[in-house]
Amino acid sequence: MRKIDQNILSSIEMEKDSVLELAESPLTFTKSLQDSKTTEGEASTLECELSKPDVPVKWQKDGKEVKCDRTKGVSVKLDKRKHSLTISSIKPEDSGKYTVSAAEGLEGSCKLTVEGLLAQLNIFTVSCENVLIILST
Repeated sequence: MRKIDQNILSSIEMEKDSVLELAESPLTFTKSLQDSKTTEGEASTLECELSKPDVPVKWQKDGKEVKCDRTKGVSVKLDKRKHSLTISSIKPEDSGKYTVSAAEGLEGSCKLTVEGLLAQLNIFTVSCENVLIILST
């Protein structure tokens, strides 16, 4: 019969009674918000993805909280790790800095630029003297 070293037995007993603690990985963005440019009247969606599922987030525009409001066409969606903010009929006043905040101090921002319909038209001015314009129907 073999003799077992007492130190080995003590080590085995300690390991048996120990609880293994795993360090949880920090919350990060796997997809960050991206700057966006759109035209008045169109729908616009801002999206990000987190490293952990079902983490609640808070959306802000220029430092003020944005909440879901169906009457204004604003919706917020969470699909496991993917978060999105959609504005269904965007207006120039929706332009600004949008921020998404999550647990552990994680925060991401993007700039949304909305061009008004007039900005889309090629408007120019012509100086005229002694011009007669006749409109017919």
